[in-house]
Amino acid sequence: SDGFACFLDGTNDIYRTADNRHCAAAIGNTAVDMLWYRKDLYDKYGLKEPKSWDEYLNNLEVLTKSEGQGGGGKFYGTAMSVGDTWLTNDIVQNWMWSNGATVFDKDGAVTLDKPNAVDTFAFLAKVTSFAPPGVNNYSNNEMMNAFATGAVGHTDYPFRLLSYLQQFNPQLLDVAVPMLHPPGNGPGAHPAALLYIKSWAFSKGAKNQKEAEDFISYLETGDRKIRMMKTVPVHYWPPLKSVSENPSFLDQPLFKTPAGEKSLAVLKQALDVGQFPLNEAGEPQLKLGPVLQSRSLAKILEQVVIRKTPAETAVDAVAKKLK
Repeated sequence: SDGFACFLDGTNDIYRTADNRHCAAAIGNTAVDMLWYRKDLYDKYGLKEPKSWDEYLNNLEVLTKSEGQGGGGKFYGTAMSVGDTWLTNDIVQNWMWSNGATVFDKDGAVTLDKPNAVDTFAFLAKVTSFAPPGVNNYSNNEMMNAFATGAVGHTDYPFRLLSYLQQFNPQLLDVAVPMLHPPGNGPGAHPAALLYIKSWAFSKGAKNQKEAEDFISYLETGDRKIRMMKTVPVHYWPPLKSVSENPSFLDQPLFKTPAGEKSLAVLKQALDVGQFPLNEAGEPQLKLGPVLQSRSLAKILEQVVIRKTPAETAVDAVAKKLK
C-alpha cells in the first residue's frame, strides 16, 4: 500500500471520519470544476480577476455590452448550463459553496432554504442574463465549445477545457485563465471549487476480488498510469504523488502553455479549498446522495431561469420535501 502520506493533500478528504481519520483511500482520479476567463478581454476593458460575486457580475456586463456591440451583439459574458443535467447540478452546488450554502448541515438538518442558498439561485439567474440563448440545452460540449469558438468571455468547467482548446483553438491557450469561484455575500462565503472523484468499485461478493484489486493497483501506478493520464491531459488529476510529481507526467506540452502553467498553479489552491459533493458540510452526508442523483439543484435553477419562478418559491418546494 502507498499509505495516505503518498496521496496529495485533500484528494481523500471525502473519506475522513468524524475523528479526522481516513477510513479509505481512492487511487482513481480527481477532477476540479473551475471558472475560466479570457485575459486578453480583461486587459482590453481594464477588468480585474473578480474577488466577489458583484465583481464577477460587473465583468459579465462589461464584456456582454462592450465586446458584444463590437461583434454585432453575438458575444456574451459567459456560457451557462441551466437545463436538467449533471453539469448544471455541479455548477449550482459549486456556487452555493462559494456563498457558504449547503443542502444539509453536518447533522443532517436541511439548510437548502437558508437565505445564502436562495440567494445563490437568484445570483445565477443574473449570471444567465449574460449568457447566450438556449442555455437550457447547454451541457458539457456546449460549455467548452462556446468558450473555444470565442462566443463568450467566461465558462464554468473542469480542466478538460485545456485539451479541448488545444484541439480546436490553441491560440486561446495564451489567454485562458482558470480561477476559483469567487465568494458571495453570505455568511461563511469563500472561494470555492467542486472536486469530482473517479475511482474503482468492486461488487460485494464478486469472484476474484484479490486478483481484481491487484490488477487495478498495477494499472493505476507507475508508467502505466502516466501513459493513461496523458491521453487527455489535465482532465483528471492523479492523486498519488508518485504519479502527479513524476517528471515524466509533468513533461507535457500542454503544461508549458500559459493556460497550462496557470492551471498547475491554481490546482493546488483548488485541492486545498475544494469540496466533494457529499462532503459539503465538512463530513460525508450520505442522504445528500439521492438529492444529487435526482438533480434537484438543476431542477430548481431551471424553474427560476426558464419558468421565472421566484428563487425562494422554487427552493422552498424542494426543501419541504427534504424535511
